[in-house]
Amino acid sequence: MQPLQFENVNTEGTMSAHLLDRSYWENEWSLTDEVKEAILDLFLDVNRPMTPYYLAKQYLTRLVETAKEESAAVAQDVYNPTQAYAVGARLLFPQLKGLAGEVVAVREGHNPRYDPFKVIAVQFPNEDEPREFVAEFNHPAMLNFDTAANLAELTPDAVLHVAGDIVEAAFARYLEEGDFAEFGGRYLPEGMLVEVNLGNRNIAEAMIDVLGQPLPTSELMKEMELPKETNKEVLTFSVNVALARDERFYNAGDEKSPQWHLHRLK
Repeated sequence: MQPLQFENVNTEGTMSAHLLDRSYWENEWSLTDEVKEAILDLFLDVNRPMTPYYLAKQYLTRLVETAKEESAAVAQDVYNPTQAYAVGARLLFPQLKGLAGEVVAVREGHNPRYDPFKVIAVQFPNEDEPREFVAEFNHPAMLNFDTAANLAELTPDAVLHVAGDIVEAAFARYLEEGDFAEFGGRYLPEGMLVEVNLGNRNIAEAMIDVLGQPLPTSELMKEMELPKETNKEVLTFSVNVALARDERFYNAGDEKSPQWHLHRLK
């Protein structure tokens, strides 16, 4: 059994779960196949093109929600060294990167430096030996141990502050290199694009040709035969991508308000 060390008891009242630990994001987190699958799921759920930042924000929000749900499912209480626990209690330890374990033994604590207290042995999954923690430990140092505050710190904004730039940069590289369409700094999986066929692009060319001036995407779409049941934002994005990929057209406006014109009419 791992020895009990009073010096290792967290008395700072702050949560150090791995989602709030920048070193975890810098050294352990990576763009695994599971994360890539989560990215595709987010695109399908949100059903709109997204910037790397917005995608990272959505991903971290879902991650926090899942972490809290899983913690609630496996633990009845958050460990607090001042509380009493019985064998069989399920405890969550935010200070140990969110580990949850079961109390398997309770004994009297012995240390002349402190008033009487208990020691609980907690068995964690995938560990051979239980770890020991103090309980019913009414030392003044424990007055600052606020588990409610610890859990409250795990919010999407808090995790975004810690890891947002790391996740955003990783997502940006993946979106640029992967099978995604881009326009105006936003991305969408190629498979989610609406087909803007040659006939529709020819209509756009004819409209611009007749007026002899650039036209916004919304005006061009009015004459195109496009699926009406599709999300308008996805539809507009698809048209912009299709025109940008067609060598006949160029954007005479900006990426936020594109104005499509013909190269041959310059």
